[in-house]
Amino acid sequence: MTQTTQQAPVVRSAAEDRRQARIEGAQRFVEALRRLDRGQQAALRRNAGESLATARGMTWFYGLLSKFGVIGERNEDTYLLFAGLFCHDRRALRNGGSAEGNLGDSFEALWRASKRPTEGEADKPKSGIARRFAILLDADLAGKESFRLRQAVKLLLSQGVDIPWPVLLVDLQEWNWASRSVQKAWARSFYRLPDSSTQESDKKGEDYAD
Repeated sequence: MTQTTQQAPVVRSAAEDRRQARIEGAQRFVEALRRLDRGQQAALRRNAGESLATARGMTWFYGLLSKFGVIGERNEDTYLLFAGLFCHDRRALRNGGSAEGNLGDSFEALWRASKRPTEGEADKPKSGIARRFAILLDADLAGKESFRLRQAVKLLLSQGVDIPWPVLLVDLQEWNWASRSVQKAWARSFYRLPDSSTQESDKKGEDYAD
């Protein structure tokens, strides 16, 4: 008689559970953006990178944010930036997009699609895409250098590269954590290094306070 071996269930840490809950919340926000009318989506595209407090014709966005418990000017501006960028992705507006990986994976896919046949992993750090990616990692993406994220998103979309939108929203919220756990995760994904098992910053109790 053949015996079947049962795989042990995957046990996630409390930090991983908290992050997964944030990603699921971000997915619900993405679905809410998809349900907006075309005029609202166009307004978001126009105002990506602006401050919500000074953006014109965007008072309705406060109502949307209130449904997701978003408070604080910095968080509001991060959500406005994200929403405007998401609304540039016509394909994600139709199907919701992917929730797998992170923006490092997207840049890795971009590098693979654009590299010459003679290039291998050893050539990746010297590529123009790698240099652009390195600048992105050091930028204040959720603040005054958000234009670098807008440029990166437009580049990826122009080349047909998928963007994991729910993960990106959570990553923007965690971008300024002192541990730089998001930047490390993106770099590991781009260079195909083993991922860490937990979010270092979460273990230290960091949050999204203004």
